[in-house]
Parts: sequence; structure tokens; C-alpha cells
Amino acid sequence: MPRHHDSDHRDIIITLHRGKAKKLKEYRRRLTTFPISLPVGPQTELENEFEVLKATVEKPTPRQLNCNSWISTDTWDLIDRRAALRRQGSLTCRVERQLGRRIKQSLKADRKERALKAGLEIEGHLANGELKDAWGVAKRWYRQASETAPKPCYNSLEKQTAERVELYAERVYLPETLSPLMLNHSKYATMFQKMMRYEWR
Repeated sequence: MPRHHDSDHRDIIITLHRGKAKKLKEYRRRLTTFPISLPVGPQTELENEFEVLKATVEKPTPRQLNCNSWISTDTWDLIDRRAALRRQGSLTCRVERQLGRRIKQSLKADRKERALKAGLEIEGHLANGELKDAWGVAKRWYRQASETAPKPCYNSLEKQTAERVELYAERVYLPETLSPLMLNHSKYATMFQKMMRYEWR
């Protein structure tokens, strides 16, 4: 039980490593007894036009995705070089380690540059009194910069602890038998409402 929670509930925390998407797809395909695709049934005119549109639209490259717009050209060049060597079959372990270190260093510099640009944009909005715009930039930056959950705030943990202490400490007990007259009585009616609120919250 965590130290900051006064509760009898226990948490189970697990970490799932999905791995590469290609391996996961192959794993699912191996588990399928009959890997067949069902024929598409009759479609309407709009559905046919949508399928034609899907076939004609070109899939964007990783460089063209908005989520990768912060990666610099130098970093992409290193990534392309490593991919080309891997396709040619001439990527040795030593070269892969060297390129991997250089790519990590370049990505780290790109992240710092992205944070700097976001900070300057936030300062500009704050200088103009645009609080909503500044908060929007901060949210977008955090959403793109991190996939992990934010660290817990000790102030919020203390508040949650106090709420849970109050929740589990207060109990309302009614008599074993309740008659309609007792339920209509204001005293027992109030106790019954409180019990339902705390037992089912």
C-alpha cells in the first residue's frame, strides 16, 4: 500500500512492452487459425467513392507527420543513413552503436530546441496578456514532449489522503430492521441517505 494513501486497497502496477508493430502483427497472424480476409459486401455509392479516395491518397512519410516536425534535418540524415546501411546488409554492430549514439545526441538537441521555442512562444503570449494561448502552447508541448504520466504533486496527494481518511472513517449504521415508519422519520431518513452516499461513492 502506498505511504500516501490511508486505504485498505492495494495497487498492482505492471509494465507492458509491446515491442515493434511488425512483430506484434506477425504474432497475431500466427495465432489466427485461418488468416483469411472476408469479402466485402455490397457498398453504396458513397462508400465506393470513399474507397477510391483512400486508394488515391498518398500516405505521408515520417518526415511529413506533424508529430515529427520538431526533428531536424541533420537527425533525419543520420536515421536515413542507418536505414540505408541496414537495407544493404552492411550495418555492423560497431557502426550501429556509433550511429545510435549520434542519433540519440541529435534527438536530445532537437528536444532542447523544441522546449526553447515553446518557452519563447509562451513568454510572448504572457507578455501580451494571452493566458489561454500560453496555456495551449504549454499543453501541446507537454503532449508531444512526453508520453509518461506527470510526477505526483505532494499537495494533491495530501488532499487525496485527507479525502480518503474522511471517506473510510465515517460510517453510518442503521438498526437491523427498518420499518416504513422509521424510514419516513427524518432522523432515520437522513442516516439512510448518508449511508448510501458513503457506501456507494
